[in-house]
Amino acid sequence: MARIFEHDLAGLSLGVPAVIRVDAYPNETFRGTVSYISDTIDPVTRTVEARIEVPNPQHRLKPGMFAHAQIVSGGMRRAVLAVPASAVYQIDGDKAVFVEVKPHVFVMRPVALGTNGGNDVEVLSGLHAGDRVVSRGGLVLKSLLVNGAD
Repeated sequence: MARIFEHDLAGLSLGVPAVIRVDAYPNETFRGTVSYISDTIDPVTRTVEARIEVPNPQHRLKPGMFAHAQIVSGGMRRAVLAVPASAVYQIDGDKAVFVEVKPHVFVMRPVALGTNGGNDVEVLSGLHAGDRVVSRGGLVLKSLLVNGAD
């Protein structure tokens, strides 16, 4: 079972292919197809359950395994603003990134995140196209922020 975000439903349909990855076999992928899409949206997560059927002739995939699924959407693609996952930090309970506002000057900016695409994360608000974010070394900036240094 996969959880699909509400804003990704337009391109989801029965029979579309999916690629599955599980932690037990990090260098392998498993291919399947979407065989069921729920009629209801979870009011807390704003997701819809979808079943992906994956051939498992060697019984390597086990019930309860945590998996990552990439579903090949048949609908329209939409442009999204995304940042490397390594640029996102948890600060005071919120997600934030560090943005370079002028050379060697950085500010912390809260962000609302959308879909996680593996190495990249969709940014729904808090950034603009062209903003330069820190993707490496941000822990130093976070440490300075937490410790009150300028």
